[in-house]
Amino acid sequence: LPGKLNRSAFYLYVLGQTGGLQTASSLTGPLYENRAKLDPWARAMLALTLYQLSSSDARVTTLLSDLDSSAIRSATGAHWESATSDWRNPGTALFTTAVVVTVLAEREPASPLVADAVGYLASQRDAGGRWASTYETAWVILALNKYMQTSGELRGDFGFSAVLNGTALAQGQASGPQNMTTVNASTPITQLSLGGANSLLINKQDGTGKLYYRAALTVDRPVETAPALDRGIAISRQYLDCSSNPCQPVNSYQMKTDESGRITVKLTLTLPNDAYYLMVQDNIPAGADILDSSLKTNQQGEQSQTVQA
Repeated sequence: LPGKLNRSAFYLYVLGQTGGLQTASSLTGPLYENRAKLDPWARAMLALTLYQLSSSDARVTTLLSDLDSSAIRSATGAHWESATSDWRNPGTALFTTAVVVTVLAEREPASPLVADAVGYLASQRDAGGRWASTYETAWVILALNKYMQTSGELRGDFGFSAVLNGTALAQGQASGPQNMTTVNASTPITQLSLGGANSLLINKQDGTGKLYYRAALTVDRPVETAPALDRGIAISRQYLDCSSNPCQPVNSYQMKTDESGRITVKLTLTLPNDAYYLMVQDNIPAGADILDSSLKTNQQGEQSQTVQA
Protein backbone atom coordinates (compact mmCIF):
# COMPACT_ATOMS: atom_id res chain seq x y z
CA LEU A 1 0.00 0.00 0.00
CA PRO A 2 1.23 3.56 -0.75
CA GLY A 3 0.76 4.57 2.88
CA LYS A 4 3.07 1.81 4.14
CA LEU A 5 5.65 2.63 1.46
CA ASN A 6 5.57 6.29 2.49
CA ARG A 7 6.10 5.37 6.14
CA SER A 8 9.02 3.10 5.19
CA ALA A 9 10.68 6.05 3.45
CA PHE A 10 10.08 8.14 6.57
CA TYR A 11 11.60 5.47 8.85
CA LEU A 12 14.72 5.32 6.67
CA TYR A 13 14.95 9.12 6.77
CA VAL A 14 14.82 9.05 10.58
CA LEU A 15 17.49 6.33 10.70
CA GLY A 16 19.64 8.48 8.45
CA GLN A 17 19.29 11.42 10.84
CA THR A 18 20.08 9.29 13.92
CA GLY A 19 23.00 7.28 12.54
CA GLY A 20 21.32 3.88 12.18
CA LEU A 21 20.82 3.83 8.43
CA GLN A 22 23.32 1.07 7.64
CA THR A 23 21.25 -1.49 9.53
CA ALA A 24 18.28 -1.01 7.18
CA SER A 25 19.98 -0.03 3.91
CA SER A 26 18.63 -3.15 2.17
CA LEU A 27 15.14 -1.61 2.23
CA THR A 28 16.12 1.17 -0.16
CA GLY A 29 16.08 -1.14 -3.19
CA PRO A 30 12.42 -2.26 -2.94
CA LEU A 31 11.37 1.30 -2.14
CA TYR A 32 13.13 2.68 -5.21
CA GLU A 33 11.52 0.03 -7.42
CA ASN A 34 8.12 1.20 -6.12
CA ARG A 35 8.95 4.92 -6.32
CA ALA A 36 5.96 5.59 -8.60
CA LYS A 37 3.70 4.74 -5.63
CA LEU A 38 5.48 7.13 -3.27
CA ASP A 39 4.14 10.61 -2.58
CA PRO A 40 6.54 13.47 -3.42
CA TRP A 41 7.65 13.98 0.19
CA ALA A 42 8.52 10.26 0.50
CA ARG A 43 10.48 10.36 -2.79
CA ALA A 44 12.42 13.33 -1.45
CA MET A 45 13.27 11.49 1.76
CA LEU A 46 14.31 8.40 -0.20
CA ALA A 47 16.59 10.53 -2.40
CA LEU A 48 18.29 11.97 0.67
CA THR A 49 18.64 8.47 2.19
CA LEU A 50 20.27 7.10 -0.97
CA TYR A 51 22.63 10.08 -1.11
CA GLN A 52 23.70 9.47 2.47
CA LEU A 53 24.56 5.88 1.57
CA SER A 54 26.41 6.87 -1.62
CA SER A 55 26.88 10.38 -3.00
CA SER A 56 27.37 8.91 -6.51
CA ASP A 57 24.18 6.83 -6.57
CA ALA A 58 22.47 7.47 -9.94
CA ARG A 59 19.08 6.77 -8.37
CA VAL A 60 19.31 10.07 -6.53
CA THR A 61 19.40 11.95 -9.83
CA THR A 62 16.37 10.03 -11.07
CA LEU A 63 14.33 10.81 -7.96
CA LEU A 64 15.24 14.50 -8.05
CA SER A 65 14.32 14.63 -11.74
CA ASP A 66 10.94 13.08 -10.92
CA LEU A 67 10.36 15.77 -8.31
CA ASP A 68 11.29 18.54 -10.75
CA SER A 69 8.84 17.26 -13.38
CA SER A 70 5.97 16.74 -10.92
CA ALA A 71 6.01 20.26 -9.46
CA ILE A 72 2.73 22.17 -9.72
CA ARG A 73 3.26 25.80 -10.74
CA SER A 74 0.89 28.65 -9.94
CA ALA A 75 0.89 32.41 -9.44
CA THR A 76 2.24 31.91 -5.91
CA GLY A 77 5.22 29.76 -6.94
CA ALA A 78 5.66 25.99 -7.13
CA HIS A 79 4.46 23.25 -4.83
CA TRP A 80 3.80 19.51 -4.59
CA GLU A 81 0.69 17.60 -3.50
CA SER A 82 0.32 14.12 -2.05
CA ALA A 83 -2.27 11.55 -3.03
CA THR A 84 -2.41 9.88 0.41
CA SER A 85 -2.42 11.03 4.02
CA ASP A 86 -2.91 9.60 7.49
CA TRP A 87 -2.68 10.69 11.10
CA ARG A 88 1.10 10.16 11.12
CA ASN A 89 1.83 12.41 8.15
CA PRO A 90 -1.07 14.59 6.97
CA GLY A 91 0.17 14.79 3.39
CA THR A 92 -0.96 18.39 2.95
CA ALA A 93 0.54 20.58 0.24
CA LEU A 94 2.46 22.60 2.85
CA PHE A 95 3.99 19.55 4.51
CA THR A 96 4.77 17.88 1.18
CA THR A 97 6.34 20.99 -0.30
CA ALA A 98 8.37 21.67 2.85
CA VAL A 99 9.93 18.20 2.80
CA VAL A 100 10.74 18.45 -0.91
CA VAL A 101 12.29 21.90 -0.43
CA THR A 102 14.41 20.58 2.46
CA VAL A 103 15.93 17.94 0.18
CA LEU A 104 16.22 20.05 -2.97
CA ALA A 105 17.77 22.92 -1.01
CA GLU A 106 20.54 20.56 0.07
CA ARG A 107 21.12 18.96 -3.33
CA GLU A 108 20.10 21.73 -5.80
CA PRO A 109 20.11 25.04 -3.86
CA ALA A 110 20.60 27.17 -6.98
CA SER A 111 17.62 25.70 -8.83
CA PRO A 112 14.96 28.31 -9.74
CA LEU A 113 12.37 25.67 -8.83
CA VAL A 114 13.56 25.70 -5.21
CA ALA A 115 13.25 29.49 -5.06
CA ASP A 116 9.71 29.29 -6.44
CA ALA A 117 8.79 26.63 -3.86
CA VAL A 118 10.22 28.79 -1.06
CA GLY A 119 8.06 31.64 -2.32
CA TYR A 120 5.02 29.35 -2.14
CA LEU A 121 5.77 28.37 1.46
CA ALA A 122 6.29 31.99 2.48
CA SER A 123 3.03 33.12 0.86
CA GLN A 124 0.83 30.54 2.61
CA ARG A 125 1.05 32.11 6.05
CA ASP A 126 -2.01 33.75 7.57
CA ALA A 127 -2.17 37.39 8.68
CA GLY A 128 -0.51 36.42 11.97
CA GLY A 129 2.49 34.87 10.20
CA ARG A 130 1.54 31.27 10.98
CA TRP A 131 0.88 28.23 8.86
CA ALA A 132 -2.15 25.93 9.10
CA SER A 133 -0.85 23.69 11.92
CA THR A 134 2.11 23.35 14.28
CA TYR A 135 3.19 20.20 12.43
CA GLU A 136 3.30 22.00 9.09
CA THR A 137 4.97 25.00 10.69
CA ALA A 138 7.81 22.83 12.04
CA TRP A 139 8.53 21.33 8.61
CA VAL A 140 8.26 24.68 6.83
CA ILE A 141 10.73 26.29 9.24
CA LEU A 142 13.15 23.38 8.73
CA ALA A 143 12.84 23.83 4.95
CA LEU A 144 13.35 27.60 5.03
CA ASN A 145 16.30 27.23 7.41
CA LYS A 146 17.95 24.69 5.10
CA TYR A 147 17.40 26.96 2.11
CA MET A 148 18.94 29.96 3.88
CA GLN A 149 22.00 27.89 4.80
CA THR A 150 22.67 26.48 1.35
CA SER A 151 21.59 29.36 -0.91
CA GLY A 152 23.63 32.11 0.73
CA GLU A 153 20.55 34.07 1.80
CA LEU A 154 22.26 35.12 5.05
CA ARG A 155 24.90 37.00 3.03
CA GLY A 156 22.32 39.42 1.63
CA ASP A 157 23.37 43.06 1.36
CA PHE A 158 20.87 45.57 -0.02
CA GLY A 159 18.56 48.40 0.97
CA PHE A 160 14.78 48.30 0.66
CA SER A 161 11.75 50.51 1.12
CA ALA A 162 7.97 50.47 0.83
CA VAL A 163 5.72 53.33 -0.32
CA LEU A 164 1.93 53.33 0.07
CA ASN A 165 0.00 55.75 -2.14
CA GLY A 166 3.07 57.95 -2.47
CA THR A 167 3.82 58.05 1.29
CA ALA A 168 6.87 56.31 2.79
CA LEU A 169 5.74 53.27 4.80
CA ALA A 170 8.91 51.35 5.70
CA GLN A 171 12.62 51.17 4.94
CA GLY A 172 15.63 49.17 6.04
CA GLN A 173 18.97 47.64 5.21
CA ALA A 174 19.72 43.93 4.88
CA SER A 175 23.31 43.20 5.79
CA GLY A 176 25.14 41.43 8.58
CA PRO A 177 23.14 40.86 11.79
CA GLN A 178 20.27 42.95 10.40
CA ASN A 179 19.47 40.13 7.99
CA MET A 180 17.61 38.39 10.81
CA THR A 181 15.59 41.48 11.80
CA THR A 182 12.04 41.76 10.48
CA VAL A 183 10.85 45.24 9.51
CA ASN A 184 7.17 45.74 10.36
CA ALA A 185 4.95 48.63 9.37
CA SER A 186 1.23 49.30 9.50
CA THR A 187 -1.14 52.05 8.48
CA PRO A 188 -4.74 52.82 9.43
CA ILE A 189 -7.42 52.17 6.84
CA THR A 190 -8.19 55.89 6.77
CA GLN A 191 -5.00 56.36 4.73
CA LEU A 192 -6.30 54.04 2.03
CA SER A 193 -8.35 55.17 -0.94
CA LEU A 194 -11.83 53.72 -0.54
CA GLY A 195 -13.05 54.86 -3.93
CA GLY A 196 -10.25 53.60 -6.14
CA ALA A 197 -7.12 51.50 -6.40
CA ASN A 198 -4.30 51.72 -3.87
CA SER A 199 -0.62 51.55 -4.75
CA LEU A 200 1.91 49.62 -2.63
CA LEU A 201 5.39 49.96 -4.13
CA ILE A 202 8.12 47.67 -2.80
CA ASN A 203 11.62 48.73 -3.83
CA LYS A 204 14.76 46.57 -3.51
CA GLN A 205 18.02 48.34 -4.23
CA ASP A 206 20.94 46.70 -6.01
CA GLY A 207 22.77 44.09 -3.96
CA THR A 208 23.01 40.40 -3.27
CA GLY A 209 20.18 38.43 -1.73
CA LYS A 210 16.39 38.33 -1.93
CA LEU A 211 13.76 40.50 -0.30
CA TYR A 212 10.82 38.74 1.35
CA TYR A 213 7.75 40.72 2.26
CA ARG A 214 4.11 40.20 3.19
CA ALA A 215 1.17 42.59 2.88
CA ALA A 216 -2.07 41.83 4.72
CA LEU A 217 -5.28 43.85 4.68
CA THR A 218 -7.45 43.41 7.77
CA VAL A 219 -10.86 45.01 7.32
CA ASP A 220 -14.50 44.03 7.61
CA ARG A 221 -16.05 44.65 4.21
CA PRO A 222 -19.70 44.15 3.23
CA VAL A 223 -19.69 40.91 1.27
CA GLU A 224 -21.99 42.31 -1.42
CA THR A 225 -19.32 44.86 -2.37
CA ALA A 226 -16.49 42.32 -2.71
CA PRO A 227 -15.82 41.25 -6.31
CA ALA A 228 -15.79 37.53 -7.05
CA LEU A 229 -12.45 35.90 -7.89
CA ASP A 230 -12.39 32.38 -9.33
CA ARG A 231 -8.62 31.67 -9.54
CA GLY A 232 -9.38 28.35 -11.18
CA ILE A 233 -12.15 27.44 -8.71
CA ALA A 234 -15.58 26.62 -10.14
CA ILE A 235 -18.82 25.84 -8.32
CA SER A 236 -22.21 24.84 -9.70
CA ARG A 237 -25.59 23.98 -8.18
CA GLN A 238 -28.15 21.47 -9.43
CA TYR A 239 -31.65 20.66 -8.12
CA LEU A 240 -32.69 17.02 -8.48
CA ASP A 241 -35.98 15.17 -8.05
CA CYS A 242 -34.99 11.76 -6.68
CA SER A 243 -38.47 10.33 -6.27
CA SER A 244 -37.59 8.05 -9.19
CA ASN A 245 -34.36 6.33 -10.16
CA PRO A 246 -32.25 7.86 -11.60
CA CYS A 247 -32.64 11.37 -10.19
CA GLN A 248 -33.93 13.93 -12.68
CA PRO A 249 -32.79 17.58 -12.86
CA VAL A 250 -35.59 20.10 -12.27
CA ASN A 251 -35.86 23.84 -12.86
CA SER A 252 -39.05 24.28 -10.81
CA TYR A 253 -40.99 22.30 -8.24
CA GLN A 254 -44.64 22.59 -7.24
CA MET A 255 -45.47 21.68 -3.67
CA LYS A 256 -48.79 19.91 -3.08
CA THR A 257 -51.12 21.10 -0.33
CA ASP A 258 -51.61 17.71 1.32
CA GLU A 259 -48.06 16.37 1.36
CA SER A 260 -44.43 17.39 1.57
CA GLY A 261 -41.82 16.97 -1.10
CA ARG A 262 -38.11 16.35 -1.26
CA ILE A 263 -35.59 18.02 -3.51
CA THR A 264 -31.92 17.02 -3.55
CA VAL A 265 -29.45 19.88 -3.97
CA LYS A 266 -26.11 18.92 -5.50
CA LEU A 267 -23.15 21.29 -5.24
CA THR A 268 -20.16 20.55 -7.44
CA LEU A 269 -16.89 22.21 -6.43
CA THR A 270 -13.92 22.02 -8.79
CA LEU A 271 -10.44 22.80 -7.45
CA PRO A 272 -7.33 22.73 -9.65
CA ASN A 273 -5.10 22.31 -6.56
CA ASP A 274 -5.33 22.04 -2.79
CA ALA A 275 -6.80 25.24 -1.32
CA TYR A 276 -6.47 26.90 2.07
CA TYR A 277 -8.95 29.19 3.81
CA LEU A 278 -11.81 27.99 1.60
CA MET A 279 -15.43 28.08 2.74
CA VAL A 280 -18.48 27.14 0.66
CA GLN A 281 -21.84 28.54 1.72
CA ASP A 282 -25.12 27.89 -0.07
CA ASN A 283 -28.45 29.46 0.83
CA ILE A 284 -31.58 27.38 1.45
CA PRO A 285 -34.46 28.12 -0.97
CA ALA A 286 -37.34 30.01 0.65
CA GLY A 287 -39.83 27.74 2.40
CA ALA A 288 -37.44 24.77 2.53
CA ASP A 289 -35.66 23.01 5.36
CA ILE A 290 -32.52 20.87 5.33
CA LEU A 291 -33.18 17.19 5.94
CA ASP A 292 -30.21 15.34 7.42
CA SER A 293 -31.20 11.68 7.69
CA SER A 294 -28.17 10.98 9.87
CA LEU A 295 -29.79 12.90 12.73
CA LYS A 296 -32.38 11.15 14.90
CA THR A 297 -34.31 14.40 15.14
CA ASN A 298 -35.08 14.26 11.42
CA GLN A 299 -37.51 12.04 9.60
CA GLN A 300 -36.22 8.50 9.06
CA GLY A 301 -37.27 6.62 5.93
CA GLU A 302 -40.45 7.13 3.99
CA GLN A 303 -43.33 7.75 6.36
CA SER A 304 -46.93 8.70 5.73
CA GLN A 305 -47.54 12.39 5.20
CA THR A 306 -51.18 12.11 6.31
CA VAL A 307 -52.16 13.20 9.82
CA GLN A 308 -55.14 11.43 11.41
CA ALA A 309 -57.47 13.68 13.43
